[in-house]
Amino acid sequence: MIQKAFEIENFLDENEVVFLENIQKRLKKTFNLGNTKKAYTNGFDYSLIKKVIQPKLNKIFGSFGVTDCMILEEFVPWTIHTDYIKKDSKPYYACLIPLSYENKITHTVVFNEVATKLDWGAELPDSNYKFDSDTLSLLDHCSAEKLKKVSLYNSYKWQRGKLIAWDRTLLHTSDNFTKAGITTKNALVLFLNLDHEKN
Repeated sequence: MIQKAFEIENFLDENEVVFLENIQKRLKKTFNLGNTKKAYTNGFDYSLIKKVIQPKLNKIFGSFGVTDCMILEEFVPWTIHTDYIKKDSKPYYACLIPLSYENKITHTVVFNEVATKLDWGAELPDSNYKFDSDTLSLLDHCSAEKLKKVSLYNSYKWQRGKLIAWDRTLLHTSDNFTKAGITTKNALVLFLNLDHEKN
């Protein structure tokens, strides 16, 4: 059985990462949806990378569909959110593969709590979880009220070519990477589904 969230170091080799970066150079920059512009979410056709990545993902996830395929270029840290709400009816996993992040330390933080609505804060009770000071330092861009409602599953340090994956129901966030002096960080992001189990 697959863990709710996990990481695999060196999931892609350097040549494969450079291949993705070359795709990124050709993409038109598109801002994320919503009022606050935090990133370029540069979507592209999954078929461009399918031969490189599909066999590796099949070994982990079995059969799946891909709802969205993008190169994320993030310049404002995301706060706590869910990836459940996309254009599919059977959300599966989110996959993030770091590409570049200015050779400084940054993380993706995943929580134990699940959410299937954008207004998840209204439906979750306080967790009474106490974050240690190191983790709180990563999360100081997040609302104190929302931090009361979550507990740490794990914090995943970015590494070029690593796979970081989590069940799409799980709440998660960027760390406050601007504190590390990072102005922008890039990653391949895939949202998997079980609607179309053959790609």
